[in-house]
Amino acid sequence: AAVDARGNESPGAFVSGHTATCQTRPPRPVQVRAEPLSASSVRLDWVQEAAAVSYTILAGPTVVGAGAGTSAVVSGLASASTHRLRVTATLAHGCGHTRPSAAAAVTTPAGPTARPSRPEGFRVAAADPPTGTVTLRWSQPAGTDPAVGYRVYRGADLVASAATTSVVLALPMATTHVLTVAALDAAGMESAQSAPLTVEAPYLPPP
Repeated sequence: AAVDARGNESPGAFVSGHTATCQTRPPRPVQVRAEPLSASSVRLDWVQEAAAVSYTILAGPTVVGAGAGTSAVVSGLASASTHRLRVTATLAHGCGHTRPSAAAAVTTPAGPTARPSRPEGFRVAAADPPTGTVTLRWSQPAGTDPAVGYRVYRGADLVASAATTSVVLALPMATTHVLTVAALDAAGMESAQSAPLTVEAPYLPPP
């Protein structure tokens, strides 16, 4: 409605509309490719044509990885073993999940059998808005295969390595990242990755 200087309103003009509905059969991830990185880890890449907010990687019914982008590293796998991995997407706007992709088969090379325990309690311990840096911490459960280091991943990208259960990352300010951490033993074998952590780099606007 229009309003004049005296506060008088014109008759209202009406318009109707409706929100978009979720697709009944949204496109699932396609072109899934898997390649071994080590005796304990593989890399996956895929294509997703529908808007997605995250992805889950499955080995049969078991969740073995997760991330926000269209690539990921799955670690903690057995040496000299074949895995059939599928990817499902969590869709935007609360539209649920897609069907799993076709399976991609990959075989890890021969290597040691021991694996460290999976890191737990992955969290943001501190953030510094003036610089955009964040401090990440986690805990390492005791196990028969001691951890000697750690790797922090963003999808398939290695963003940091650490000798202790904490690391400081300098991230572009006002950005969001989904990260995981894996433990590394003396033979270079990786544990299964931690639960994913969404990290928002702080931003301090100029005065």
